Amino acid sequence: MHEQGLNFLFPNDFHIMWSLMIALYPYITGLVAGAFIVSSLYHVFGRSELKPVARLSMVASLSFLLVATMPLLAHLGHPERALNIMLTPHFTSAMSAFGMIYGLYLILVLVEIWLIYRVEIIELAARSRGFKRWFFASLALGVYDTSPAAREVDRKAVVVLAGLGIPAACILHGYVGFMFGSVKANAFWSTPLMPIIFLFSAVTSGVAMILILYEILCKTGGRRIDGACVQSLAQWLWLFATVTVTLEVLEIVSLSYEQNEEWLIVGPLIFDKIAFSFIGIQMIFG
Repeated sequence: MHEQGLNFLFPNDFHIMWSLMIALYPYITGLVAGAFIVSSLYHVFGRSELKPVARLSMVASLSFLLVATMPLLAHLGHPERALNIMLTPHFTSAMSAFGMIYGLYLILVLVEIWLIYRVEIIELAARSRGFKRWFFASLALGVYDTSPAAREVDRKAVVVLAGLGIPAACILHGYVGFMFGSVKANAFWSTPLMPIIFLFSAVTSGVAMILILYEILCKTGGRRIDGACVQSLAQWLWLFATVTVTLEVLEIVSLSYEQNEEWLIVGPLIFDKIAFSFIGIQMIFG
């Protein structure tokens, strides 16, 4: 038996540690929310300088969304049981609520991407042959109107969906912060600020990911990097990173000032056990 299981009497007493997959799961969902926010800055708030990364942000958000549940499934002993939360939802279960939020958000992102690329899909279906033509014609869903009036309807629909997607993305990742913040046994996590910290960390990670991905794709594709776009992304990144660090520091300062029993655990944890990773890597280098 593994050394962690020594001196335990029953199999159900064996403590299974949370693995790297549990840390990877909120990181990926954070990239989903952050990338969507970047796209919404253009579609909803009219930040025209972000137009070069608006579509890239949506595709990146969908790509990470499709694999967001894989870390959890890899962590489970029986991943085939995961569909039970969708087939037999229980509204008092936070994980079941995530299944419903995830499903609705996935539909919203798919519809928005379809509207954004609808004209290109129709054009590809018109000039393709064989299976490729059938494939893109199927994606067009029988709608072949590419007139200016139809494009204006698509644009307005995208604005509405992007506006709805902002709170949906916040709920999607705020839920992850809620899950970690509801772990009463961990005084460092169990705080009402945890969902907010998760949310701003998500946007920070998403903006940084889009910034790096955009520059890599431009370099490898031989395209010119839009300076105004990169500058705007850097400014938004600085803003969200500043808010994230401020919230983290305020949480620690509050615990330290109150000097409650939680600080007897959190203090040595921060300044001894995880000092290098938390203070050195996350707060300073990060």
